[in-house]
Amino acid sequence: MKKISCIMRIIILLMIIGVTQAIGNNMYSQTALINLRMDNASLEEVINGIEEQSEFRFLYNKKIVNVESKVSILAENESITNVLDDLFRNADISYAISDRQIVLNRKGGFLAFRPVSAQTRRITGTVIDHNGEPIIGANILEKGTTNGTVTDLEGKFSLDVGDNAVLQISYIGYISQEIRALTGGGG
Repeated sequence: MKKISCIMRIIILLMIIGVTQAIGNNMYSQTALINLRMDNASLEEVINGIEEQSEFRFLYNKKIVNVESKVSILAENESITNVLDDLFRNADISYAISDRQIVLNRKGGFLAFRPVSAQTRRITGTVIDHNGEPIIGANILEKGTTNGTVTDLEGKFSLDVGDNAVLQISYIGYISQEIRALTGGGG
């Protein structure tokens, strides 16, 4: 009887720790405060400054996002969304925050998601290299559209695509590939 009571206490403790951790992860982007004072600095310097004082990591393609452009930023105890809104207010750059990852792209680029309808289905996958290692930040684009996404830290992605969709997968230093999305099986 004592063993069961002890096991139940351990399970409850682990559940409390798990819930607390999950709530903490979801709230980080709302509670992390940024302090930056940079004048006429490159966008890359500003990104590095944000990464140094927070747990955020930026994903972007230098061919798409000009990180050499000069910007000025003054942020005192600002949320990351306020900092990024201010930073990209007059720029042709959009951003998406997923947990502690911030993906930068050209406005109207492949991060513009198409709403789910009867003619679309959700596909998921993982992009790996020839050694089986995940590729972080690979571009996944539905051919002939602006509908796309990028892979996460584990090389995984999900995307809503139309019937008979062909995916274009690209990453700097690798040969781009086109793959037909599999049909059937409930998406």
